[in-house]
Parts: sequence; C-alpha cells; structure tokens
Amino acid sequence: MSLQKPVVCEVAKDTYIIDMFGEQSPALLVGTEKALLIDTACGDYDLAGLVQKLTDKPLTVVLTHGHGDHAGGAFQFETVWCHPLDHTMVQELDDSHVDEYCETMKQNDENGFFDAGRQRLPGPHPCPKLLPLSDGQEFDLGGRTVTVHHTPGHTKGEVVLIDHQSRILFSGDAVNGNLGIFGASLITALRGLQNLAAYAGQWDRNFTGHTGWGGDTFLTSVSPSIFPTCMALMQEVLDGSLQGDVHPTPLGDRYNVVRDGVIVSYDPARLKDPV
Repeated sequence: MSLQKPVVCEVAKDTYIIDMFGEQSPALLVGTEKALLIDTACGDYDLAGLVQKLTDKPLTVVLTHGHGDHAGGAFQFETVWCHPLDHTMVQELDDSHVDEYCETMKQNDENGFFDAGRQRLPGPHPCPKLLPLSDGQEFDLGGRTVTVHHTPGHTKGEVVLIDHQSRILFSGDAVNGNLGIFGASLITALRGLQNLAAYAGQWDRNFTGHTGWGGDTFLTSVSPSIFPTCMALMQEVLDGSLQGDVHPTPLGDRYNVVRDGVIVSYDPARLKDPV
C-alpha cells in the first residue's frame, strides 16, 4: 500500500529529514531552546502540524531559495527567513506553478511509494512576512549553532546552511547531482561554491533539499565527491576545455555537462558577468 504521509528520518541527534512525497525534503533541527525548519516543500501537506508533533520548541523557518518546491508551504508560517534576492520569487508563487510541479513529481514516483493528492492545501495562501537572510548569519538554537552561506547560482538568493552540532551541510539545490544554474552566471555560481569550499572542514555529510527525490526510499546524504565534481565541471566549461550537450527548453537552449553521475546545466550565453 502506498504511503499517504511524509516519511520522517532522524539522521542525527535531534536532526530530522522530512521526505515530502519525493517532492522535496525539509530538515528540522532541534536545539535546547529553539528549533529550525529548513524549507517548507510545496504546501500540499500540513507540514506545520507535522513539525509540531516533532517539537514544541519555538520555531524559526528558513528557505534555501524561493522556488515553489521549497517555498510553496511558506504560507503556513507567519515569518520566514529568505535571502532578499529571492523575496520577489516567493511573493509571486501561485497555485498553478506548485500544482504542476507536484503532478510532475507524482509521475516520477515510478514505484508508487507515495499516494497523495498532489495539490496545495486549500487557500488562502498568504505570503508570510519575509525577513532578510545574509551571508554568514548564525542561528543559535541553544546548544547548537547553524551558519548561513550565500551560494548564488541555482537562484540569485540560494543559500546553504551548516549545522555545527551534527556536522551536516544542508545544501538545498546548490550542491547536488543535478545542479541547474538558473539564477546567476556560471562564474558567479562557481565562486559561490569556491567560497563554500573554505568551510568544507565543518561538515561530514551533505543532505540536499531533495533527499528521497521521486520516491527514492533511501534517505541518505549524497556522495562527498559531488561537491568537487560540480566545481570541476564548472571550471572546465569556463576555461573552454569542456562543452556540454545542448538541451532545448521553453526558455531557450541549455547545455549539460556530465561526469560520474553529476549533471551541471547552464546557459551558454551566461558564462560570465557583463563587463
């Protein structure tokens, strides 16, 4: 029988990955005084109610970026932190965008692991008060501190978070095996990851924002090799030693480069910033 509820996995002490029907995987970190929710998924399930069952600590909500699969459920919370460069994206989210994504993910669940309606919860869906995240910002949860790092590329305001207690990188869509550079030039995206690399000694595992993607039942961190492979592919495209295969899209041609199972997708007209 297919599951009709999200799957919750404790991946470290007081650290939970919530697999929302293979669509997106928010993370919940609980300290001695506060809790932190990273991302809100699509908004097609009562995530706020689920979080309340896991902790009664005062909750802070952070978005890694403004795409609907990560921010679609933000309306369930009064206040949400998000990088200012993605505020407009969150404010302009609509039901049709989120519902279309949910339907696509339902089709990707080839094993039928989940069974859900795949539509946003009944409205209204007010945009929460958006607070501005900044690079280097820290959240003190009591007994554990989480640091924000700005990594523009997938979107202009993409961020990742490092939890120093569990030594986990929560990378959203910034460091994964299918990295789409949609919000910045390729060189800007590479510089963001290079800046993050300076802190690589602060984490042992990388949980992306799509752990359990498409009904995958293995809720594990991604291979450590993905991070350096992403950077290597981007650098080789920029120095001209590697060119991707063209993939036409409704928004124009994009190019994909692939190595060791890692895909980086980029706009060939946007390799570097205008002089």
